[in-house]
Amino acid sequence: MFDLATANFQEKIPDLYTDQILNRTEIDYTLDSLPMAQLPDSVFSYKISNLLTESLGLKLPTKDFGYVYKSRELDSLIKFDHLYFNKFYTLTDNNKKPVAFYATSRYDQESANKAALNSFKEKFGPPNYAFFLDHGFNVCAYEWILKDRTIQVETSFGVEAVFGGGSSTRNSKYYQLDLLMIDNQQKDNIYKAHTLVLPDKLKYDGKWHSYKDLQPEKTMKVRDEFLLYSTNEAYVKDTTGLYNISRAETQQ
Repeated sequence: MFDLATANFQEKIPDLYTDQILNRTEIDYTLDSLPMAQLPDSVFSYKISNLLTESLGLKLPTKDFGYVYKSRELDSLIKFDHLYFNKFYTLTDNNKKPVAFYATSRYDQESANKAALNSFKEKFGPPNYAFFLDHGFNVCAYEWILKDRTIQVETSFGVEAVFGGGSSTRNSKYYQLDLLMIDNQQKDNIYKAHTLVLPDKLKYDGKWHSYKDLQPEKTMKVRDEFLLYSTNEAYVKDTTGLYNISRAETQQ
């Protein structure tokens, strides 16, 4: 089993992903009959999008960055030391060399989620950054900048409906821990890949508009799993304490 704690960003994609774990709905399920080794690189091309980029037909990254590989959700798919994760994404450069890993895990008990977070604090010490991001689901993020890599851990909770016998249903609370690990040599490139600079004129609904008519900021960051929260100045330069980790309900 692949252990992210020992990753060196030299791993080979076929060693990490197989036909059994590759999530084909995240690429092109119409190619389901082809083994992974025969899939065209184009289906793995790294794309970052949000409502704005999709509605205006904008490409991000603006230049080809590399590829992203995503697993299906499977129990104990990979691990970090003694912690196990059920989804695993890998971002590579154009040479298919890994530059970032992203993994998610889920816990039924808050105590287990907190223990998982504490294992990172025990291993790496106090985080370089700690942010409280959202009150609704108690979203918190912690970041450790190490010699060769940066590790971000995000914790939160969610609620799902559980169906019982007959027509009975109940809400069940679960807890999630997301792990992002980035090669420090690639941090700036990954940051730039998420940077969208709007052209002066944009075509929308068949008409040309100034970017100011549609969006007040000419330069913005488009988020996905591989963007560190510390790249957001609002979090780092928080003078009001809005994002201070002390505001979190738990898991501080």
